Amino acid sequence: PHVRVRQVMCWKNAFWIDMVEEVAHTSLPNRSQIESRIEIFGGLFSGDSNQCVASSSMPAHNKKLVLSAKGPAAHHGTKIWKFGYRFVLDCIDHFMMSQCQSRKIIRAVVCPQCLTTSMPRNASSWTVPSFEYSGKDHMTCRHAHNTDTRLLFGCSIPET
Repeated sequence: PHVRVRQVMCWKNAFWIDMVEEVAHTSLPNRSQIESRIEIFGGLFSGDSNQCVASSSMPAHNKKLVLSAKGPAAHHGTKIWKFGYRFVLDCIDHFMMSQCQSRKIIRAVVCPQCLTTSMPRNASSWTVPSFEYSGKDHMTCRHAHNTDTRLLFGCSIPET
């Protein structure tokens, strides 16, 4: 498989990366290529923004860096994690640790089902340590959505 960045867009407070995994398929005429599309979005939002996920209980003057990925969810989102999302998260973590040492940083994961059924600001979220140490394959959010933790945290991917 070959991963190719198709497009990168940057704005003042946000970025978007569009990538595809191309696989030559020898059994198809002309060795057609099958693509899996992975999109990564990041943005900095204020707590009073209706577009800011899981911000209903957040003070208006606080800022939230939101990072999301969209792609094939099969095998606990392996392609999403393997082809870019883990790398982007690691880069952001490294930057935050080196440049924002005096600020309190809380890493959280938002329930994807909440995002599809309610206003973004009312979505349920969990802090990352609750995923890392729970040992559970699924967790239930405050809106009773059952969520696969391996998809959200990338536990199914072996370190390379």
